[in-house]
Amino acid sequence: TGIRLIIIRCNMRKIIFILIIVFLFLLVPNAYSVNFIIGGNNSEATYVNRNEGTTNHASGAGEANLDLHDDTSSALARTYLRFSNLTNITSGSTINEAYLYLYQSYADTSDRLTMIHDASNASWSESTITFDNQPCGNTVDVPAFPCNVSSMSNVTVDQVLGRKRWNVTNGVLKAFSRGSTNVSFLIRFGSESAVDASTHRFSSRRDATPSQFPFLNITY
Repeated sequence: TGIRLIIIRCNMRKIIFILIIVFLFLLVPNAYSVNFIIGGNNSEATYVNRNEGTTNHASGAGEANLDLHDDTSSALARTYLRFSNLTNITSGSTINEAYLYLYQSYADTSDRLTMIHDASNASWSESTITFDNQPCGNTVDVPAFPCNVSSMSNVTVDQVLGRKRWNVTNGVLKAFSRGSTNVSFLIRFGSESAVDASTHRFSSRRDATPSQFPFLNITY
């Protein structure tokens, strides 16, 4: 009888422990993750170059690239990206985090600090944007422009080729709080007046390798 009581008590403890684990699991909301890839007509990505102030690079020889370049010889280059119709996220969901991923296909001279800005209020088109008409302005420090002059995150990009990522959670949260399903970003070097002629190049949606397309990952 004593042995039976001990066995029953042990089994009850196991059952109670399992029930507690199940209860705690039910309390924790499930997290979902979805990727939005710049590869179709609903999303856009291109770069602008000060040395070619009125040139649109979406349809030129560099259309497969997204460039960052410093101010040497006035060849300052920045990259713009937009993800449209982010409708795969269930209405009323809470955004936990969002990351932008780019594939670095070329890098020279040095690791570089990069800055990413929220440009979701900006109106621009991949087929018409140039350095001179870019929505964040030539200096990215004028509050009148529809861009956040403070960067969302700063990331030092090394010279190793492959995927790089930026935290864009704040930009996605702001867009969804306005009821928008479109988000837009500007990426540039942290110091654009450097003189080492540094270039970091990323794959655009026109790259020959689809696995290198830019994409936005949102966890909710």
